[in-house]
Amino acid sequence: MVSWAGLAPRVHQSGDVLWNGGITHEGSGILRWAMVEAARSAVRYDERFGEFYGRVKARRGGEKAVVVVVANKMLKIVWVMLVRRETYGGVNRRRYEEKLNNAGFDV
Repeated sequence: MVSWAGLAPRVHQSGDVLWNGGITHEGSGILRWAMVEAARSAVRYDERFGEFYGRVKARRGGEKAVVVVVANKMLKIVWVMLVRRETYGGVNRRRYEEKLNNAGFDV
């Protein structure tokens, strides 16, 4: 699914020399865009993704951390959720209920 979305890292290899580049941009541009935007939001509002982003950002820089790593990881989590028919386990309960109450839903 990551490859289909074009979020897989580009790899060039010749003999013992291995070079990892940016994402391939092949596949669904709409899914890639949606996952990158979701990743940008997740690093701000989800503690788990925020911490993960901070660790990767220190090594690879902010933009690569969001696009290559966080969006990639999120898409893998979505895939597992779809296959196992599970809900997302990292929900911030307080924030979730607050958003539902603000939207007029009874919790």
